[in-house]
Amino acid sequence: MVRFKFLEGSTELKNYKNMTIGLHVVPKGEYDAVKWEIEFERFDDFGPYPTNLIDFIINMTRDVEALHVNA
Repeated sequence: MVRFKFLEGSTELKNYKNMTIGLHVVPKGEYDAVKWEIEFERFDDFGPYPTNLIDFIINMTRDVEALHVNA
């Protein structure tokens, strides 16, 4: 398990009070499953969700998976 905490001054924190991203690799027999977790606190109830970051993480995970499948 790996956790990343965004620090003050980070560009991601301009819209959020705080943000932490976790990566957990779970063995599933012959394969491993990857679980991402994003915890964030918005400044108000109408603030944006980090959809760009979520899309980036999904695409990055798919790219890593493709490399491992083709290896």
